[in-house]
Amino acid sequence: MSRTALSDRRLFQSTPATATLTVFCDFDGPIVDVSDRYYTTYQLGLADVQEQFGVAIAERSRNGIAPLSKAQFWQMKQNRVPDVEIAERSGLQGEQIAWFMQRVCEIVNQPALLHLDRLQPGVRWALELLHSQGAKLVLVTLRERQQAMQFLHEQDLLHLFDRVWGAADDHAAYQNCADHKTQTFERSDRHPSQRIGLDDRRHRSGRLGRTSGQCADDRPHLRHP
Repeated sequence: MSRTALSDRRLFQSTPATATLTVFCDFDGPIVDVSDRYYTTYQLGLADVQEQFGVAIAERSRNGIAPLSKAQFWQMKQNRVPDVEIAERSGLQGEQIAWFMQRVCEIVNQPALLHLDRLQPGVRWALELLHSQGAKLVLVTLRERQQAMQFLHEQDLLHLFDRVWGAADDHAAYQNCADHKTQTFERSDRHPSQRIGLDDRRHRSGRLGRTSGQCADDRPHLRHP
């Protein structure tokens, strides 16, 4: 992110004074490191399969569960390997895979796991630099919109964003609805300006789906309970 911001500084120098630079930012990956949460969810899913089916966990066994290391797991996620294949490579089969997939979707967004998310190094500096130079920051994410804004609020970054576009479905980010994100970019890009995007496809998971989007008409704000 910081390297991108350095190139953005050069872009400011060549941008006409009358133009507005709009920076579209992805959330999971470029801004937030979700690897610990996703891997912990994976481990808990395997543990639930073991308890449900009475399957042994071993490092290498044709008849047991063989958990991937975090490095192996995250490399597969970055390469957009489907969760079904990840489950198969972990030694699961048949009904075990269906049970694992269900459990992962049920627990991945629980508060006890969301706290594992971390701000990527250099992100605060880069966003503050862009904002200080007059860039319009727009967040486009498959996260549920309120969840994304809550994280930004806790990190004291929400005020830097002009708009936050997110999903109505809180499972959309893990399911990786890439076509929805593309449509959201297109809908949010209504006014002529200088535009750049900060995205990292390596952090996306393998499954695709569809969901609807939400957008604030004005600057983002948190709902109070």
